[in-house]
Amino acid sequence: MAALKLTRGSYFVENLTTEYEKKIFEILDEVREGHGQIACIIGDAGVGKSRLVTELRNYTGQFEDSRWLEGRCLELSADTSYWPFMDVFRYFFNWLPEDGEAERARKTLQGLNTMQEREELTAERLDEMGPLIGNLLSLRFENSWDNRLEHIGPEQI
Repeated sequence: MAALKLTRGSYFVENLTTEYEKKIFEILDEVREGHGQIACIIGDAGVGKSRLVTELRNYTGQFEDSRWLEGRCLELSADTSYWPFMDVFRYFFNWLPEDGEAERARKTLQGLNTMQEREELTAERLDEMGPLIGNLLSLRFENSWDNRLEHIGPEQI
């Protein structure tokens, strides 16, 4: 049985059918109108998840102002519920497997600063998010962000 539910702006699709694929393309149209969305595509092997993701990526590639971020769950990472988000950060900041911690921190900081320069992120928001991203990704930026969360408990982060 397929399920599609809307929760706080995020759609959750368990089974792929033409009806649900159409809904996902409608979600992308909402994104183009400025309403951010997250689509989780979950299914057994062979049901067409990769094909659908390829079609969606090609569809969004038609638009100059689109940004495609993709995170994948792996069976090996089943114990890490935030793995897809980590994967998105790795992709967005262009981390390579051979990058050490210092290089990942440099690329992450460079990416965040570029977002600020493009006015996609205000200086205040950057200063708020930087320590959190560093904490999530276990990075040290060698600036004031590194110690900002040391007296804050996990429940506050």
